[in-house]
Amino acid sequence: MNLTGETLISRKPGILTNNIGGETVMMSIEESKYFASNKTGAYIWNLVETPVSLDNLCTKLAADFNITKERCMTDILPFIKQMQENNIIEITNTK
Repeated sequence: MNLTGETLISRKPGILTNNIGGETVMMSIEESKYFASNKTGAYIWNLVETPVSLDNLCTKLAADFNITKERCMTDILPFIKQMQENNIIEITNTK
């Protein structure tokens, strides 16, 4: 799926989350898979608790981490794709 600034990202329902040893671990009981992330990944995970556009997500992250929005897009796209591949987020293109 092609991700654009208008793409909506949200947590998939039913994903269990826990903090273990400084990492946030997300687990899909349905698929018997888990996915671990660092503090930045955990911060992103918290931001996608409700649907958020990729554009708004990067606006928030850019302000919070003092980076450009373009840098944010480049940096988080691999993480978003990993979460999608692990089936812990839902992605919806609005157009």
